[in-house]
Amino acid sequence: MSRCDSRGKRAAAAVMAFFLSWAPFSVSQADSPSPLWQLDIPDMPASPGQRIQVSGLMKDNQFVPSGVEFNMADSATALPALPLGLSLLENLSVRAFGVEERVDVVRENDNLIRIHCRAGGQTAGVLFTPVSARFPLGARGKLRVRAQGSGGFEWGVAPADKDARLLVSLVPSATGLAAEIPLDLVTAQVTAEGQPLSMTLICPLTAAGLQIDTIDLEPAQVASDGLRAAWVWNAKRWLDNPQKLVDEAKALGFQRFYIALDMLDGDPGVANADRLSHFIDLAAGSQIAVWAVEGDPDMALPAGREHALQRLQAIQRYQASVPQASRLGGVQYDIEPYLLPLYRTRPQEVGRQWAQTLRELAVQSKLKLDMVLPFWLSQSPMASQVLEALRETADSITIMAYRTDGLAIQQVAEPLLAWGTRQGMPVYVALEAGPLTDDVIQSYIAAKAGQPARLWLLSSSKGGIAQYFEQPVLLQKGTGYLAAGQITVPASRVSFLGDDTAMLKAARSVLPALRAWSAYAGMVFHGLLD
Repeated sequence: MSRCDSRGKRAAAAVMAFFLSWAPFSVSQADSPSPLWQLDIPDMPASPGQRIQVSGLMKDNQFVPSGVEFNMADSATALPALPLGLSLLENLSVRAFGVEERVDVVRENDNLIRIHCRAGGQTAGVLFTPVSARFPLGARGKLRVRAQGSGGFEWGVAPADKDARLLVSLVPSATGLAAEIPLDLVTAQVTAEGQPLSMTLICPLTAAGLQIDTIDLEPAQVASDGLRAAWVWNAKRWLDNPQKLVDEAKALGFQRFYIALDMLDGDPGVANADRLSHFIDLAAGSQIAVWAVEGDPDMALPAGREHALQRLQAIQRYQASVPQASRLGGVQYDIEPYLLPLYRTRPQEVGRQWAQTLRELAVQSKLKLDMVLPFWLSQSPMASQVLEALRETADSITIMAYRTDGLAIQQVAEPLLAWGTRQGMPVYVALEAGPLTDDVIQSYIAAKAGQPARLWLLSSSKGGIAQYFEQPVLLQKGTGYLAAGQITVPASRVSFLGDDTAMLKAARSVLPALRAWSAYAGMVFHGLLD
């Protein structure tokens, strides 16, 4: 072989290597390259759907998957509620209406809105429409507008393409002009119409001008401040130094503990019963009630349900063995069955099983029962089954409203606060301060037939496997998926990460808004006393 031929072949090999470095592979399963990561998926559905999500976290700059959710809807979650106690102007789009086109609207940089109405003979005015938001349900308060300018304007609400309702006149106030409408009348219009509402300002027939200073939802204080409670999952806290724990809770104004209990080995009874009785007596001296907290996702399934019932029976035997003053106030169940692998593929079945557990616990329980719920339950596939069971079985519910921004806390708690208000059921709102990691959520859409993809779902003896490759490949079996986006949910958005001062400050700031729901009963803090 000549030197020239050798160089040519090396060049050709280099070109081929270059193309192979980026070109999609079309390979059999046996010849496929090694994936960057692989995840077993028990009970993977036969039809995963056009859209899926892969959740996980970043470790050493590499994505580490933890689960896959299938058959994701095209739309995002339900619209969030407008905030109570804050100006709405930033959340509203503004447009003039009227066939005579006699209204001019100018929005200033400082978010003031100036309106000029010319004289005319037809109805005209301005529509204020919530942007990607809706009116909160179940809350009591007032829809208010504060303005300065001419008299003769009217304030109301209007369903899409319909006349204004609930019209009231803007009247003189200490700061100019004002009008307000009871919030329950506004939300009744939402329920009756089954569609979003806009706010509307009607101009007088004469020439007039107005400056809108603010539009807001003033919360009524229909509920009390409620109690303050804390989880104590670390049993050593009440076993080793109960007086210190009680003193800490008393200093923070707490009135309830949710404590984890151990059971005796080989004997279905509560461990450390004498020390538990002493702790309950000690806490009662500081007007602090003690409840047990039970929690395990497997409690939603038959075997775990039986275990939960056995533990409940042991707790009730403890109750019968001690004086009234040394008894637990109730049992809280923090089951969280959506953490089960089965939920990702059969959420309705998990909801059915969870509802069955709730009913069986209620049948056997002689204690009050509180159920801990994710804030998104009412928008989940489990909603109808679980909410119906809760209505029949729970004495109260606790919403894991795990957000660190006051507005976000309001918005995530609102659906279940509204549900509790309709049911006449007490609702507690919980905040998180424990350690968490950032969550990463990757979205994918199904590839077309014959199209290479980096993510593949394959059947296996264990149900299914997700495989992710460095470069697009075309496997002869399985379903390929193309990346459609990725979001990172920072832990600081969900947890106060040990900043107790910030968590308590947020709780105080959001309290006036939460008290607008008659079901609101108090706040529970996670990670504060553990």
